[in-house]
Amino acid sequence: MGRVPGGGVMLVKEELNDRIEYIESSIEGVIWIRFNMGREAGRGKHVCLAFAYCHPKESPYANDNFFEELLLEISIIRGRYKEDGILLLGDWNARIRERSPRYSKEEELKVGSGRSSNDKVINNYGSFQQIGPPRNVSIVLTEEGYIVTWEPPEFGREALKVYTVRWTEGPREILYGRADTTDTFLVVPLLEEGASYVFQVVATSHNDHQAASNKVLVHVPGSRRMRAIAVAVAIGAVFLVVVGAASWYVRQLYLRRHKEGSY
Repeated sequence: MGRVPGGGVMLVKEELNDRIEYIESSIEGVIWIRFNMGREAGRGKHVCLAFAYCHPKESPYANDNFFEELLLEISIIRGRYKEDGILLLGDWNARIRERSPRYSKEEELKVGSGRSSNDKVINNYGSFQQIGPPRNVSIVLTEEGYIVTWEPPEFGREALKVYTVRWTEGPREILYGRADTTDTFLVVPLLEEGASYVFQVVATSHNDHQAASNKVLVHVPGSRRMRAIAVAVAIGAVFLVVVGAASWYVRQLYLRRHKEGSY
């Protein structure tokens, strides 16, 4: 019989059951609960508590996208429970080799100064970097093409290295194009008429952790509809010019009459 893969168990006292809400996770090895910190059910501050177990890198159960998926789920939980705190616990199976096993605050206070690592291996699990996904992705048609815009991650933006915009075509989401940028917008000039595309923006940190935005579906209209949209945009632009010119003329007329009346 082979070795049983690891995992985690979260135990809750029976008298605390009425203050606990279980939150379903889409990631294997992650358990979420929402705990009411107040003394009475339904009142007081809440905290979302998660325990995560990351399988060792060499394990057949290892998930190469574990941290990306976990960061995305944290972002979703934060968006759902905006007033709650988040406490993340876990067994990351990090390998640190000669790196210090102490946190920076422990280094500063010289806590555990006698500790050392006898590990001979290192992996990226020991350099866990939080970065959230790009937010509020939107796509607008202009004369230059389709402009994709988004907001920076809610957390970890100081660690951002690059944004990658990907767009796929059709129900099978076949990759049609991609581009890297450090801006929060991208102009996509050429898309086939009558086709549908799915856009997604990925934020990558300096140590190559990634977090992906929600997907946005865009349908490119045919040429007849495109001409109608172009005409509408042109009419709107002309209208704004006419309104601006009229406002300027009325103001100049008022100033001239006011000046003549002052003599």
